[in-house]
Amino acid sequence: MRISRTNRQRDRLANFCQHKAVKSGKVVTVSGELTDSSHDSLSFGAMVNNAHDAAFTSTTSGSVMSSILSVTSPVFLIIALGYGVTVMGLFDKEDIQHFGKWVINLALPALLFKSLSEQRFDQLLNANYFLAYTLGSISVLTLGYAWSRWVQRQSAITSVFVAMGVSASNSGFVGFPILHLVFGPMAAMALALNMVIENLIITPILLFMAERTQSQKSGFGVLRDAFVGLLKKPLIWGMVLGVGACALNLEPLGPFKIVIGMLSGVSAPLSLFVIGGSLVGLQTRGMGLRIAPIVVGKLLLHPLSVLVLLWALQISHLGPIDIKMQMLAVCFAAMPMMSIYPTLAQPYGQGGMSAAAVLVGTVLSFFSLSGLLYVVEHILFINAHL
Repeated sequence: MRISRTNRQRDRLANFCQHKAVKSGKVVTVSGELTDSSHDSLSFGAMVNNAHDAAFTSTTSGSVMSSILSVTSPVFLIIALGYGVTVMGLFDKEDIQHFGKWVINLALPALLFKSLSEQRFDQLLNANYFLAYTLGSISVLTLGYAWSRWVQRQSAITSVFVAMGVSASNSGFVGFPILHLVFGPMAAMALALNMVIENLIITPILLFMAERTQSQKSGFGVLRDAFVGLLKKPLIWGMVLGVGACALNLEPLGPFKIVIGMLSGVSAPLSLFVIGGSLVGLQTRGMGLRIAPIVVGKLLLHPLSVLVLLWALQISHLGPIDIKMQMLAVCFAAMPMMSIYPTLAQPYGQGGMSAAAVLVGTVLSFFSLSGLLYVVEHILFINAHL
């Protein structure tokens, strides 16, 4: 009876995937992508497909968890590799910072352009995802600030960066490499929405709060500087041009298309490598009580808050949200703190706390994300009405 039920679930999944054709003849699956282009094939995608095949045919929770770990383990092994070679001195922290700049200014913009330009334009207009993720993030931001300020009796500036830690995800360096393996090109749509939310709403709100506590600039000055800074980011232009190419049904000329594909192909592994190297030298001694609420809030409360908002939107009948986009929203919210968190906190004297939170949160996210993917992929997705 159990095997028969699993076969029926797999049949529903197969029927669902067969009808999800996207532009350029691609077929998106929950675990990767199948493509007729030699430039777009992903070795990780084949590995993840095999892992999901094992998960869907398994009859024990242990076998399913093993399949999930086969997806997350390579990702965190690359993070460990970056940490290890930096500790051994093959690369120093300055080299890692240069790698990070290369990813954020070239590889990731190219990947966003490529992924977004290959989607249908109507798929990019997802107001309910935007609303659920924004309100969920603001809710946990408010809760984090209130807990630090009035329960732990911390200073206003400390409370601001506690709020930043629990509400701003590492979507680009950690979230996208993992979720692109699991959900395929649809992860790029969610990443683009998250980048808009994090760069235009969450981070400016937090920096505005920080500046107001220090009385260094007017509120208008903070918002103006944040907007001008965004216009200088290649990441933003990669998203804008990708959406424009999608809307106009354009694609780059042959040589440019190959270059963009080559740049985007190294984004995920190099991003993970950079995260590992950036963890070297971070200290956690004496920080346990200060960072525990940040880590718990980021890895558990943030995804829970987004999930509650998704449920609320469904109940209020404001519009359906694709089941995979719902799962992507929850998974992106469950990522550890953004990599620039310590950099933003340093000028305000909160660098030590934020760096310790990033270290602990990134390490523990291996276990929390593995558990979340088990729940999302094996329970929520399989039991969804496909």
